[in-house]
Amino acid sequence: MVSLRLNHWISNLTGRDFDTLELLKKIGQKKGIRLEDEQWEQLAWLWYEPLARSGSAEQDLAGTLERLSKMGLKLGVVSNTFISAGSLDRHMRQLGILRFFDVRVYSCQFRFRKPNLRIFKAAAERIGEKLANIIFVGDRINTDIKPAVKLGMKAVLKSAYTNAGKEPPPGAARIDSIAELPELIGRIERNENRKPQIHNLQPRATTQTPARGATRPGAET
Repeated sequence: MVSLRLNHWISNLTGRDFDTLELLKKIGQKKGIRLEDEQWEQLAWLWYEPLARSGSAEQDLAGTLERLSKMGLKLGVVSNTFISAGSLDRHMRQLGILRFFDVRVYSCQFRFRKPNLRIFKAAAERIGEKLANIIFVGDRINTDIKPAVKLGMKAVLKSAYTNAGKEPPPGAARIDSIAELPELIGRIERNENRKPQIHNLQPRATTQTPARGATRPGAET
C-alpha cells in the first residue's frame, strides 16, 4: 500500500501512470516470489476485484453500445488508469461490453496520459480515423473535453460529479447518459451527412473505466 501511494504521488508529478501489474511483480520478485504470467495477472485481478464490485454500469449499457455498433461506428476507450489492462479487460468482459471495444487505450501502457494530446492522437491512429471524424465522450472538462476540442474532434461532456455545475466549453455537446448518444449522433449525421466515429465511451456509467468508481483511487478517466 505504501508503494502504491508513492507511485501514485510520483505519477501525479510526472504525468505518467504506473501499472499495478508491473508494480506487483516488482514487489513480489524482491521478496523472492516467482509466478507464471497468468498467476501474476490473477493476483492483480484479486487486488482490483473489490474495487470493481464497488461500481455499477449504466442500465442497459450493452444495449446502447449494440445500437451504436449497428450504426456502423467504431468504438474505443481511452482511460487514465494505473489498473492493469488485463484486469480492466476482464471487468468489461464481465459487464458484457468488452466485445464492443476493439480499441482500448490505457494510460498505464504509455508514457503520457490525458490531457496530453499524444494519447488522443495515439487512440485516433489505432481506431484508424481522422481526428475530425471522431466524437470524444468524457466526464472531465479539462482532461477530456478541452483537449479533444483543441485537436478538432467533436466533444461530448457526460454529466457526472466531476463536472457538476460546470458548462461544457464552446462547441461541445452535453448528455446525461450514454443512452442519449445514438440520438445525438443521428443529429450530427443529418447535419453533416457523414458518420463520425466514437471514442472513449467510458464503459463505467459516470466515470472513466468499466464501472462507477472502478479505477479509484487515482485512476481518473
